[in-house]
Parts: sequence; C-alpha cells; structure tokens
Amino acid sequence: MKNKILVAIVAIVLVVILAGAGYYVLADNNDDDSKETITVGYCNKVCYESFMIAEENGYFNGLDVNIEAKIIPGGGTDVSSALLKGEVDLAAMGDTPAVQNLNTTDKTSIVCRYGYSESMHVFVARPNSGIDVDDLSTVEGKTIGVQQGSSTEGALLDWMNVHHIDTNKVTWKYLKPNVQVEALSKGDVDMIASSQPNPQKALHLEGTYVVGTSEGLGNYYPLILLGSNSVISEKADAVNAVVDALKKASDFMKDNPEKAAEIAANKIGWAVDDELYCMQQITWEVGFTQEIDVKSLEKTAQVLRDNGQDISKDLNFVERSIMKP
Repeated sequence: MKNKILVAIVAIVLVVILAGAGYYVLADNNDDDSKETITVGYCNKVCYESFMIAEENGYFNGLDVNIEAKIIPGGGTDVSSALLKGEVDLAAMGDTPAVQNLNTTDKTSIVCRYGYSESMHVFVARPNSGIDVDDLSTVEGKTIGVQQGSSTEGALLDWMNVHHIDTNKVTWKYLKPNVQVEALSKGDVDMIASSQPNPQKALHLEGTYVVGTSEGLGNYYPLILLGSNSVISEKADAVNAVVDALKKASDFMKDNPEKAAEIAANKIGWAVDDELYCMQQITWEVGFTQEIDVKSLEKTAQVLRDNGQDISKDLNFVERSIMKP
C-alpha cells in the first residue's frame, strides 16, 4: 500500500515538473515568435562582405528582433528584384540598381550606405583580344560581358563615354556574374566588366590584363542598403538593429582584416589573399553624406539618362533616405 502511494506521489510530481517544463518551452517559443522579424537580402560577393561578417560573427543574433539573412544568387540587380517582389525586407546593392529601384517604385527608401570605392569596377580582357590599353578605340568591335542593370554596367557606360568609345559599336553580352570568368576563358567575350571577385579571378587566367577601372570617373560607387517603406515604418527597431550590426561588422573588418578576409573567402569560395586584397579596395563605413553618396547617385542617374534609360529627373536621394546627410 505504501509503495502504491509513493508511486502515485512520484507520478504526480513528474507530471507537474513536465507540465512546467512544457509551459516554459512554449512560453520561450511564444516569446521568440513575438519578436519582430526582418529579412535582409545580399550576395556572396566581395562588396557584401560586411553582411557576411555580421552573420558569421553573430551580430544578427541575440537581439530583441529576429534578423534573417537571405543569400540571393547573382548580383545587386537580383537583390533589388527580390526587394521589389517582397521576398526580402532590406536589400543590399550597388548604385545603379539602387537608382533603378528608386526610379521604379515610390515604396522603397535608402536605409544607409555601408561601403564605397572609386575603383569598385574593373574591366579585364582575354589574351589576344585585340584591345590595346594605349588605344581604347580598339574596344569598338569587341564583345563585352557584363551583368545587365548592374552598377558595373553603369560604370562601364560612363568609362566608355569619357574615353569616346561608341557604345553602339560593341556587342553587349549580358551575363550573370557566376559565368563571366568562364566566358572570358572560352573566348566567348573579349572583355568582362565586373566588381570583385570576378576581375581578380580573371586575372589568374594566363594572358589576361586590365583594360581599365572605374577610378577617376568622379563617382564613389556607394554600396546601398534599401528597404521597403512599410518595413522601415513598422519595424524601425529591426531596421536600426541591422544598421548597428553593419557598423559592428565594419569595425571588425578594420581591426581584424585578415580574419575578416578569411571569413568572407570561405563563404565566397576563393583564396584568402585575393579576398584581403579586394576588400581593402573598399572603404567599409556606414553613413550617408552629400559628398560621397548624394553626388554619386546623382551622377549615376545622369549617366543612365545619357545612355537612354528613363530615369526621372525628380529623384531626390536626400528625401528618399532615412539617414540624412
């Protein structure tokens, strides 16, 4: 009889304990579900390194909000498309897709700039391409591989205009970033125009050479984080948490360049030395200023207009930014 009573007591205690544990787990999950969630889209390319660092180092974790990182294949124009489709809440991209996005809809805004570099874009030719770096008119008649709508395409158009290269006298081959180097190696194109890592990868091919870069064109080519207006308005704390995480990532990259390069190289899938070289060509800094960002975006918009794109002259990048210069 005593044994039966003891067993009953133990059973009751276990039920209470398990019920309490179950309630705790449920409460924990409910608490997590009650957090604001925000999805950030970016690519595994050099000019998105601060996002890779933030994700790897846990700067997106342990916050009062849930930050979900979403890797978008391709380049900035693909991330911009994901934002327009509502697949992500925030989207990282270069200047040209940012201008085109803001021109397409009034439902997105600039959150911040997270990096910039005058030499962001590099143009690399195959061996025996017939392109003479001392006579850039020889680019005419050649086939150029570039991603359509990318910030590199905008920079390339500006570079060609500055050097009096007729954009109608080249064959444009629009290629996703992941096939550009292969196309160059096979001779499918005479020159590729891209941001890193493609130029550096291409230069490892025997006989390839740099034809030009975007440096000296009067543009800092800011790397822009855009967001949907509804998310910016309704999830301000989450948006601020992402910006703070990018600031931490920028500081880490400045203080620990070798480690940062190792993290990014592993995600991109190439050599640490190449990553270190490329990341050091970019100033990783969160902000939004008149000199670096507004003037550069205005220049990009004008270059696109000059080359036949329907970009509104009413675009006001200060008004469309939540971080005022």
